[in-house]
Amino acid sequence: VQLHDTYLEYQDLLGVDQVKSVGIQPTQQLFENKLRLWQTIEQWQSSKIQWLESDFVDLEVEEISKKVHLVFKTINHLTKVLDGDDVSQTIQEDVQVWKENLPVILDLGNPAMRPRHWEKIYKAVNLPCRGAFTLHNVSLETLEKFDIYHKKNKYLIFETSLSASKEFALEQSLEKVINAWSDLPLPIQNHRGQKDLWILGDMSEI
Repeated sequence: VQLHDTYLEYQDLLGVDQVKSVGIQPTQQLFENKLRLWQTIEQWQSSKIQWLESDFVDLEVEEISKKVHLVFKTINHLTKVLDGDDVSQTIQEDVQVWKENLPVILDLGNPAMRPRHWEKIYKAVNLPCRGAFTLHNVSLETLEKFDIYHKKNKYLIFETSLSASKEFALEQSLEKVINAWSDLPLPIQNHRGQKDLWILGDMSEI
């Protein structure tokens, strides 16, 4: 393309009619699309390695979700414009699988999950536990080996994550109540002169 543009400049300097090469624009567009495809593939493969090999607790699952959807959109477009390109179709299928597995990854990345929830998941997928029930020193690649995307396991992970979120919301509500009441002077009074029996007095003004 650059050489073609240089020839056009020479023709203009010499005062001769410019002769444009036939088909240069479609070729240029094809080259740009192919380049974008391979750049996207390189970035995608690099991201996958990081996600699969890192400790799961270190992963930003929301960022993974955004990246997967962005790559899927890009590859989907390139597959259309590069109709019949085997490479783009192969990568599209790979990204599609990740897209379908995202709900499980997001559920596992739920910050409300506690050791009691991990214990349930560990036992369900037969994942050996060394120490506390957490995802420290456990990678996504390891989890995949224990079939976390199987229909039965996907549902259990979803239910466990949902329960964790509800429990966390309840804990937060209780904490707010405790904090609100902690500094309030409660009216304590003796009940009918009994030595060891005390009750709350009038609470209407609290």
